[in-house]
Amino acid sequence: MKTQYILDTCAWLDFNLAPNLLSKEVKELISEASPLFIATMSMIEVSRKVSSGKLTISTPIGQWLELALPADHIKNLSITRQIAIEAYALPGSFHADPADRVIVATARIHNLTLLTSDKRILNYPYVLSLPSRS
Repeated sequence: MKTQYILDTCAWLDFNLAPNLLSKEVKELISEASPLFIATMSMIEVSRKVSSGKLTISTPIGQWLELALPADHIKNLSITRQIAIEAYALPGSFHADPADRVIVATARIHNLTLLTSDKRILNYPYVLSLPSRS
């Protein structure tokens, strides 16, 4: 079975706003993978960052999300009951950030490899992950 990938929020932002930050390998994976996935939690995180002024984008958030989620390339994975439970039943030791917990749980439930620049996630042995940046 072909490996399928989920972008964490930072990798998704890099893909859309700063692709030069992505490693060459991840750029190739992203261009060849179809579909790619993101967790609903990533949309919530981006919306929060925009509303708090921590992230500036050139279009209204609704329009940006539509552009950043091309239907033929990136599929959204909603938070299900199973993901909600898994987020707080992750094996081993995992940090408290609720967004990271939901994204990792989403990757685990759907058996996806998580593309991320977050060292805490990359060092977590209970999720398949690849570094998104060089």
